[in-house]
Amino acid sequence: MRKYLFYSFLYISISCAQDKSIEITRDDFILHYPSDLVLDESGQEGAIFILKTEQEEENDSFIENLNLVTKEIENISFDDFAAKTEKEIGDIAKIEKSEILNIDGNDCLRLNFELSQNGILLKFIQHYYIQKGKVYILTFSSEKDAYDKYYDSMNKVLMSFRLK
Repeated sequence: MRKYLFYSFLYISISCAQDKSIEITRDDFILHYPSDLVLDESGQEGAIFILKTEQEEENDSFIENLNLVTKEIENISFDDFAAKTEKEIGDIAKIEKSEILNIDGNDCLRLNFELSQNGILLKFIQHYYIQKGKVYILTFSSEKDAYDKYYDSMNKVLMSFRLK
């Protein structure tokens, strides 16, 4: 019986440790992500941060990730911005789904799309928010074949993003 209790406790402890969430807090936003992602705040490619998965195999040429970039924008309504962005993305990618969400009182354009880069078929989810003359673009990028494996955890990260 003691052995059973010990192993049950050990399993629960390991499970809880794997589900540990880390918080990123900045002046203008907050986000939660699982501890198994690697945080990169180097500013690579203009990103505020990149959350990366571990490389699965030596020949794994694409690392699934979620990143945030921001840019200043002109004074534009959210609806006009959404229509313009959907057209621009539609010109280079196959949009599978476009929807407007309201997340914590903020409008969010959510685009799901596919495109091929360097011979690799990729799937993306992008969330766009506008606040104080700035657009926040949160992007989950994945190889199409690995998308379902990462979708649940990355979608939780996307949905945890809150503007302050």
